[in-house]
Amino acid sequence: MAELEAKEMSQAYITALLRLIAVRQSYKQECDVNLEYFYDQLNKSKPCCLTELESVDLLLDSVDALTAEEKSELIGMTEYLFYFRRSPTRNEKDLLCKLGVLQASKTNPLLC
Repeated sequence: MAELEAKEMSQAYITALLRLIAVRQSYKQECDVNLEYFYDQLNKSKPCCLTELESVDLLLDSVDALTAEEKSELIGMTEYLFYFRRSPTRNEKDLLCKLGVLQASKTNPLLC
């Protein structure tokens, strides 16, 4: 969180990251207090009113609005969120393909 707060984050990046966290929570079907805290802190830093947080289509639209640098950073965050402690489900893998994570990270040993 300190790293994110130290740099300038666009509203588009915050929106995409908030949606990514919500989709991850939805796919895992578990309450992760650390992610909830992360979400709350992000939303406090740049408040935004989002509806349909768990919508994959809206997440993909949010990612399309990012700069190349922001998209690259979001891919890194996506890897951490979806590969932490277990391998992804089929739906998660589909999302990871749509986000470009699988293609962008072939050297990541977690994908093997």
